[in-house]
Amino acid sequence: MKYWHSLLQTWRSQGHDGLTIPFIIGSQKYLPPSATRQGITELVNEIAESRDCEVYLNYCLTINDLIFGIRSGKKLDLPVKNVRCKGDVSSLYLSIFFKEVEPNMESLISLLEERCQHHIADENYSINDNERGDFTGEEIAFIKACFV
Repeated sequence: MKYWHSLLQTWRSQGHDGLTIPFIIGSQKYLPPSATRQGITELVNEIAESRDCEVYLNYCLTINDLIFGIRSGKKLDLPVKNVRCKGDVSSLYLSIFFKEVEPNMESLISLLEERCQHHIADENYSINDNERGDFTGEEIAFIKACFV
């Protein structure tokens, strides 16, 4: 299972909706040193081309940020549009919240890089109490447990 799939699946199984893009990207620092690291473009492409699960991108009102989540259970009823990848249907969906974004890879990657890259560069991977920062001890334990 891919690292991001493990994170999202475990988070969903604990009753949560999804994880931010900086959280997912930042979690890679807890992968084995031999693992290939991904940026936003590689992550989004891999999710879109995955055949193991369907993932949605939504806006989370609790943390006021974008999240990726696994489409399962009640999340299958979330109004979404499929993101086209290489002219074909992908495993990535946009919630209808994203009316201004065309459902294609180029538009989506551009949006995510604009909204998330500076947080990743500053190592502000997490949001706690509406404040961005590095992972908490509890989050690090969660990440490491997902990567076992």
